[in-house]
Amino acid sequence: MQVIIGSFIALEIGYLATRCRLTFARTTSPKIWRDMQENTQPILVDDPRVLAVPIRECGEPLVDLCEYPLLATKSHPKARSEAETRLYCREGVAQRLLGAEARLPEGIRLLIVECHRPLDLQDAYWEDQLESLRERHPDWPEEKLATENAKFVAPSEIVPPHSTGGAVDLVLVDSEGEELDMGSALNEKGPLMRTDARGLRQEARHNRKLLLEAMQSTGFVNYPHEWWHFSYGDRYWAYAKDEPAAIYGAATRDLTARG
Repeated sequence: MQVIIGSFIALEIGYLATRCRLTFARTTSPKIWRDMQENTQPILVDDPRVLAVPIRECGEPLVDLCEYPLLATKSHPKARSEAETRLYCREGVAQRLLGAEARLPEGIRLLIVECHRPLDLQDAYWEDQLESLRERHPDWPEEKLATENAKFVAPSEIVPPHSTGGAVDLVLVDSEGEELDMGSALNEKGPLMRTDARGLRQEARHNRKLLLEAMQSTGFVNYPHEWWHFSYGDRYWAYAKDEPAAIYGAATRDLTARG
């Protein structure tokens, strides 16, 4: 009897894990999903295939999300950035966020935590995280350290998604402003940060699916290594969408003068 029960539990766990991955497959970019199936790991932002995508800057301005009817916070406990422009994004991104929120069920809203990140701040993040990895793994070669580091922070020289004003980190909240269960906290490192992570509670899987479907309905792509990160117009977006070029390069505060 114990053997039968154990086998049933193993089958149930396997079924739930497979269902979670199939849900992710239906809602993510077919190209990114195919790459993940072939390589078992999400394609990183500094992957040579992503960096091979050219950038043709369209000149779209940065806008302040606090001036839009969206929820945005400068005081999220898990936010890393204190940049003055952290809640600025490209105008097209702001419009798509409005559209994505309209797709959510009544009583559920997006809460935007971080968008634009200046290159100098990105570089500081990279170095801080890299030094932390060196301390924890003194035997790792620099190449391995850089590869691991890119899972969490993009190197500034590649024109990272956040530097373009095209990337956004966000969560879902209820009508009281309480965050929904997403399986892990925003910016929380570990196996549950992957969008298709195994072992998620049913509620968390459901909420991730809601977020994915809403964001992708207006053209965003998810970075599969981080369930909370979406982008539009940057190289990663262009690669995932088979676009000929990215339309957003590194954005500076000067772009806000055009709005």
